[in-house]
Parts: sequence; structure tokens; C-alpha cells
Amino acid sequence: MASKNVLELYNSGTITSDFRPPISYTGLNCALDCERQYFYYSIGTKIAFPIPVAFGDAVHYKFEEFWHKKYNLKKNENGNYVSSFAMTFPKYWDLVKRGETKTGSVFVKNEEKRDEEFKKYTGYGIYVLTNFHKINESLKKERKIKLKDILEKKGLDIKKLKNEEITKKSREFQLDSELGLFPKLEVPFKNIEFNGFYLRGEIDRIDNFGEGFVVIDYKSGYEPLPEKGKSETRDHQFTFYSLAVKHLFGKDPIAFFYWRLRADNLRDALDPRELDQSNFDYLKESLDNYKPLITTVNWSKDVLSDAKKLNKKRTIQEKKTEERVEKYIKKKTNDGIQTLLFGEQLEETIRENEIKKQKELEKTNEYHVNLAKHFLSPENFEKNLDKARCNHCFYNGICLTEDEKSFTNTTKEKLISYWENPPFADEKTIEDINLD
Repeated sequence: MASKNVLELYNSGTITSDFRPPISYTGLNCALDCERQYFYYSIGTKIAFPIPVAFGDAVHYKFEEFWHKKYNLKKNENGNYVSSFAMTFPKYWDLVKRGETKTGSVFVKNEEKRDEEFKKYTGYGIYVLTNFHKINESLKKERKIKLKDILEKKGLDIKKLKNEEITKKSREFQLDSELGLFPKLEVPFKNIEFNGFYLRGEIDRIDNFGEGFVVIDYKSGYEPLPEKGKSETRDHQFTFYSLAVKHLFGKDPIAFFYWRLRADNLRDALDPRELDQSNFDYLKESLDNYKPLITTVNWSKDVLSDAKKLNKKRTIQEKKTEERVEKYIKKKTNDGIQTLLFGEQLEETIRENEIKKQKELEKTNEYHVNLAKHFLSPENFEKNLDKARCNHCFYNGICLTEDEKSFTNTTKEKLISYWENPPFADEKTIEDINLD
């Protein structure tokens, strides 16, 4: 499960046994797929994301706005739903196109058709957000009524408050978190101890329906979801999320769902999943198998990060030393040349003492720093040259040689055309919607 270079460092005794590396669901999936891919992912290699990934980030961002702002939903003369929430998408998607959001640069396979590709996803975004609005509108209204009742009992005159003010007051009283009136979105978690690792990540949505917590993961694409049954244990996503909910709220979730955002009704949107002990056993097995890889990479990153902080601290200390000496000399200027000489001697003494301390500290870490620098290099991590995986890997542009690119491109025509053509991007889908 690990290459020779990884095992050499892991078994060298350099890394202490109490070192616990962090791991996310996405990171573990990278490790399962390819050692080299996990390396690129872990060191934060900057890449331009393909349109489907950027689109997923965009709709997730817009969902956060839905619950705390007022939007209208009505049918037009053709019987199609029109959502004021959905019509906010084109403006934000244009920012994504220009690389002005947290997603950063966006990659399009055919740059000559960049505008055309982004326009297709504009239509799909409006479609997805309209469906989301339609499905969640009744839940939102129901929760708003409960919220107003609670605020009135607290002595507030609801009739005099605007919708935004009601939202602000609810946050002041922490009603949405305490009572679970609204879904919790983009819920982060970290430092959850499990099998010698610290689990971390982010959950798309958690609903509290009184009986317990329901975990939801949005799926904006057309790619197949993990199959149910035995093959489901291959996917660790909801296992991570189950442990996170237990850690955050003290209770196990009562249900797990994938939410297909392309569906226009709740029944088709929700795809339930179940967990049992086999899921947790398989997660332990996966972490054990890939522990050498995950541990060595994260240990090396920490060593270099600490060295960088140490150098920064050293620079600050040197600057403070210069300021102290300069201040002392100015204060004693009236004493003439003798004071100036003493000031120079003082400066030299202070510098010598601090340099001595710094060298002692650097001597301890120098071996580890050099080892980490040598280790964190792409050639130390093996590639898993699988045709389909390499074609869909974000890092194939910087990883594959020309020969390897030729090898993986042989199956290009057989791959899902999802990268170029989003689902529901035909003219019928965006009928009656003005995209200009």
C-alpha cells in the first residue's frame, strides 16, 4: 500500500509514534486512488479547477443565502416556476468565470468555447436553484412561522421588523442553532480522534427534525452515486460525517441522504444510505493500510512549516535587537564616543547570544528539515496509471509525461461527456429564461 521511499521514512524511527496526522474524506480518497495524487493534494498544489467542480462550489455558496433572505417563487404564463433566488445565479457565475471567487481559476477543455461552456452552466445553475427553491420553500415557511412565534414570546413586535431584522434577532438569540429551526450548512469539523488520526472536513447540510439529525450531501453532477449494498463500504463519506455529528452534537445521525440537485421534487432528489459496523471497520482498515503515506507526508509538511515559522521568528527577533540597541545609543548620545563604543559592544553581545541560541535550535531540527525537503518531491510517490482515473485527475497536467498522456487519452471518447456538457443544458431546460 506504500512505495519504497514512503516506507523507508516511515520505518526509520524519525517520526515519533505519538504523531497523529489529519485526514479528510477527500484526502483519503486521493490516497486510495493514487499515491502521487495524494502528495499533490496534501501540499496544496495550485490548479485550475474544471467547470463541474467550480459549478458545485458556486451552487453550494448560493444555498447559504437562501435560508436568511426573502425570495419569490411563482409560475409564469407557460406554467414554469420562476425563482428570484435562482435568478441571482448568473451574476455570481460571471464572477466565477472571471476567477474572482474563492474557487480561483477555472479550466475549460476547449478555451475557444469558454463563453459557450459557461453559458450552458448558467442555464443549469438556474435550473438547479429553481428546483432547490421549490423543494425547500414549504420547509422555510414552516420554520419562519415557528421562529416568529418564539421571537414574539421574547417580547419582540414582529409586525415592525423586516425579514432581515428577524433573521438578525434569531441569530442574536442563537435560535437557529439551539432549536434547529433551519438547516446547518457547510458545517466544518476537525481534530476528531479516530484510529490514530484526526478526522476533518465539512458537511454540506445537517437538518434537525426533532427526532435527530439528518445528514445530507449535495450532488450537482450527473456522475453515478456510490452503489448501495456491499460496494457502498468503498465510500467513506458518510462514515466521516457520522463520526463528526456524534462529536459535534453528542448524538448519532438518524439518516443519511445524497441530494440530487438535478431532481425537481423531493422524492427523486433524496437517495438514502445506511451505515453499519462494517463501514467503520472498513474505514479503520483503509486508514491502517495508508497510514505510512498519510503520516510521512503530513509529518514532512509540519517540519517545513515549523522551520518557516522559526525563520520568521528569528527575523523578528533580529529586528527587535536592532531597535533596542538603536534606542539605547540615542538615549546615551550626550556621553560621547565612549557610549557609542559601549553601544556597539552591547549590540555584538546581544547578537552573539541570540545567534548561539538559534544555532542550538537549528542543529536539532536541521536533519529533519533536510529530510522533509528531500522527501516532499513528486518522484518519491508512485503513480497509479489507471486510464479513467488519470483522465479525471485534477493533477494530470503536471504529473503525466507525454507518453503517459497518450496512454490515458486512448479512452477519452469512452468517458462520460459530463465535462463538456452539463445535464439539462439543452434549450428546453432553459426555456423562458433570459440569460442576457
